Amino acid sequence: PEAVMAVAAARAIDADGATTMPDYQRYFVASGVTGLAASGVWDGRDFARNFLASRNLALNVSGVLFRREALCAALEAIGDEIADWRIAGDWRVYLELLSGTEAKVIWRAEPLDLHRRHAGGVTESLDAARHVEEIGPAQTLAPTRLGLDDAARGEQARPPAHARLPLGVA
Repeated sequence: PEAVMAVAAARAIDADGATTMPDYQRYFVASGVTGLAASGVWDGRDFARNFLASRNLALNVSGVLFRREALCAALEAIGDEIADWRIAGDWRVYLELLSGTEAKVIWRAEPLDLHRRHAGGVTESLDAARHVEEIGPAQTLAPTRLGLDDAARGEQARPPAHARLPLGVA
């Protein structure tokens, strides 16, 4: 009953519906994360500290269900600022939503969400430089919202450089 969001893992399919990635576990492990291998219920702040502080590992917003009242409150708190988040707006909302003291997150490790990836798709047509630019503001927000310690703040310095290569940004 305390859950403000439930997140299901995704699998990637191509334009014809064939599975190209059965799940994103390899990506999680490459990001230094093993905690998403099993389903569970997380304290919202812990989930955000572990999986959203440095990078957004709730990879596909279509795999997220929100408690309506909590989502509305988060959007109201963000206000007009949400218009500045063209690519990472989901990440901004997650940070707002999970910074509350009583928030819980349900994580389903089973890939229940389909994420279509093909040459003409949204993911492949994103402005990669803009995407990298939005990482910084999310990481600036995370320490104050989540009470990150110095070690976690240090870890945040890594992702923009690591994100540039997969996003095709030099």
